[in-house]
Amino acid sequence: RIQILFEEAMKKACVIGAGVSGIVTARHLQESFNVTILEATTHIGGVWMYDEKEPSSSPMYRNLKSNLPKYLMQYRDLDHPADAGTFLTRQQVMDYLSTYCDKFDIWTKIRFGRRVLNVKPDLEQHDENDILSTKWLVTTEKERSCGTTQ
Repeated sequence: RIQILFEEAMKKACVIGAGVSGIVTARHLQESFNVTILEATTHIGGVWMYDEKEPSSSPMYRNLKSNLPKYLMQYRDLDHPADAGTFLTRQQVMDYLSTYCDKFDIWTKIRFGRRVLNVKPDLEQHDENDILSTKWLVTTEKERSCGTTQ
């Protein structure tokens, strides 16, 4: 009962996109906010996702290998597997992002198929002198979204 009351009292935060940046942003915001990630596609990974059916939908290609060492491509709270090579494949990056979502319970926060159409301040509750208390209206293609977030 206490946790439910705490969650109801938490402010909402909306993250747009479940790519590399969106996932880690949600992970750290969830410590203080009730977080929802709105992802336009049906998968995580952003530009790291390669779709066999629509290869032109991403700048990625199937057999891509990163030109950055793996230690530069990891979050500080999750190392890449020790047996991964120095330069990761696209699939290894996708597996890493999936593992990160597993470890930090990010999957439950992602709403797939929710392309954001508009983000604007809620002018009825907007205080020009206190930008941090501004509430935002997030509109997606589907009716359900983050709603009003602060």
